[in-house]
Amino acid sequence: TPKKKKKKRMIFRVLLLVLHICVLSFALRLHDGAERRLTVRSWMRSVDKKTKMYQNRLLNIRGGSDDDDDIDEDLFEDEEEGEVSESDFAGETLQARVIKAWEATPPITQVYVGASLGLTVGCFLLNSNLWPEWMHFQAKPTFLGLQLWRPFTAFLFFGPFGVSYLLTMHFVWTYLGTLEKLAHAEPWDFAIMLCFGAILLTTGVVLFNMNSRFLAHNLSCYLVYIWARSYEGQEVNVLEFFAIKAELLPWFFAAQTYLLEHELPIHDLLGIALGHLYCWSRQRSFIKAPQWFINLFRNRPALMEKYEKIGEEFA
Repeated sequence: TPKKKKKKRMIFRVLLLVLHICVLSFALRLHDGAERRLTVRSWMRSVDKKTKMYQNRLLNIRGGSDDDDDIDEDLFEDEEEGEVSESDFAGETLQARVIKAWEATPPITQVYVGASLGLTVGCFLLNSNLWPEWMHFQAKPTFLGLQLWRPFTAFLFFGPFGVSYLLTMHFVWTYLGTLEKLAHAEPWDFAIMLCFGAILLTTGVVLFNMNSRFLAHNLSCYLVYIWARSYEGQEVNVLEFFAIKAELLPWFFAAQTYLLEHELPIHDLLGIALGHLYCWSRQRSFIKAPQWFINLFRNRPALMEKYEKIGEEFA
C-alpha cells in the first residue's frame, strides 16, 4: 500500500542518514588519530626528558643531599604545568567533539550553518532529498511575486544531503567561523561583509544570467578569497598532501572545479572577483557599517559578551 511504501522510504532515509553520520565519524576519528600520534610523540619526549633529569639527580645526591625531598617535585614538574598527562590519551566521543566545536562557533556562523543543515536534513527526510523549487532564487517570483525568502534560502543550498554535503559544510563552517572570530571586536563588519557578498552575488547571477542554484557555492568562494587575503603569506596544508600559500587557495579550488567538472569555473571566478572587490573597498574605507547597524549589536549585551569571550579564546 502507499502508506507502507512511504513508511519504508522514511526508514530507508533514516538509515541512510545514520550511515552518513557514521562515515563522518570515521573521518573525524582518523583526524583525531593523527592528533593523538602527535600527543604520543610529545609524551615520549617528555618521558625521555624526565629520565635524563632523574639520572642527573641521582648523580648529584649519590653522596647524600638535603634536597632529596625535592626530587619528586622537580621530576613531575612538567605534569603540573599541564604539558602531557593521561587525560590527553582519553578518548572523546563524536557527540562531545561536535558539541564542543558547536559551542565554540561564533553566533552568525551558528545561525548560517544551523539553518542550512536543518533545511537540508528536512528535505532529505520529507522531500526525497530534493531542494524545493520555491526555495531557489528566481528574479521574477522574488520581485514580482514578493517571494522575498528566496534570496535567503538560496544561499543555504550546498547540494543534497550526503557525505559530500557534510564535508562541504565542514569546509564552510571552518572558514566562515574563522572570519567571524577575526572580526570579534567589530562583528558588524563581518555581517556587512556577508551582506555585501550576498547582494553583489545575487546581482551578478541576474545580470550574467547564471545558474542561481550555485549561489551558496559562489559565497563560499567569496569567503575563501577573503580568508586567504587575511592569512596571506602563510602556508596551508591541502588535503594532507602538499602545502601552498594561503593566497593561492581560492585559485587552487577554481582549478579543481575545472579539472573535475570539465567546465570553466565561472562561479568560482565570480566569488573571487567580488572577494577582491570587497578587500579593495575595505582597504580604502569605502565600506563602513552605518551607526544604526552597529547599534543592533551594541544594544545586545548578551551577544557582545559572546564576542568578548571569543576574543579571549581566539587571542
